[in-house]
Amino acid sequence: MTPTMLLFALAGFLLSVVCAALGMWVRQHAAAEADQSADLFHDWNRFTPEERRRILAGHRRRVLARLADQEKAWLRERLGECAKG
Repeated sequence: MTPTMLLFALAGFLLSVVCAALGMWVRQHAAAEADQSADLFHDWNRFTPEERRRILAGHRRRVLARLADQEKAWLRERLGECAKG
């Protein structure tokens, strides 16, 4: 193989890797937008089952984190009241 052919093969490979990465990023970005929407199941059918599981897992993590923060705040208030007497 000549160096020019190797250069074109490398360029083609790099172009395909960049296109694949861009496609994955676009799908993840669309899934992330669905994560944050108020209507969690809007346009649900366009996602693969794996993306749906990831979206639901992200929603669950956010809900559990919010509940944990609320419980911490409640406990701080109760401890403050107990410390005051």
